[in-house]
Amino acid sequence: MVLAEDPDVVVIATGGEPSIGTFEGTELAVSTWDILEGRVAPGERVLVHDDQGQQAAASCAEMLMDRGAEVELVTPDSNAVTELGYLTAPFHMRALYDHDAVITPDTRLVRLQAEGNRLIAILRNIFNDREEEREVDQVVAEQGTWPNEAIYFALKDASANQGELDLDGMAVGSPRPIVNNPDGHFQLYRVGDALTSRNIHAAIYDSLRICHGL
Repeated sequence: MVLAEDPDVVVIATGGEPSIGTFEGTELAVSTWDILEGRVAPGERVLVHDDQGQQAAASCAEMLMDRGAEVELVTPDSNAVTELGYLTAPFHMRALYDHDAVITPDTRLVRLQAEGNRLIAILRNIFNDREEEREVDQVVAEQGTWPNEAIYFALKDASANQGELDLDGMAVGSPRPIVNNPDGHFQLYRVGDALTSRNIHAAIYDSLRICHGL
């Protein structure tokens, strides 16, 4: 369908799918998307593992607590929502404290295992490697996204630049066309989560720098 339009430039902005993380036992966890979109019902005692530090895990924790769950938010960062700015983070922090959430910093989920109808989460301090366990009935894990990149790779070999970007030109907002494939008739780019896990500001900035001179 894309090739039928005979484009000069193709920008792939297909987003991504949720990443739970790489800890042992990921199949026992659910994603923040599962909870926020209502695909999975909230548990009663829930551990939210936030390895991203943005809105998703905090928003999910707030939703869980609004529905009666007891929540512990675990993060390897020094505090929750560490990737948010000072204008946004305080609203999430106040909501977490108002709901009496337990916040455990400097700690990462390394293993998840089932025992009967409960889950045992093994947590490890990132500084001294000391491990401790939590017994819960649900683990929600957030580690950004994996790119939806199938369309990009389906088009890559047909493009002139084969997806290569003029990084020096990108840095000053004027990327030049690159020709790696003389038979290609269009320049191919991808932005935002279609490239790697980013926030919305990065996706907008990518798009602006690529497209403003077209």
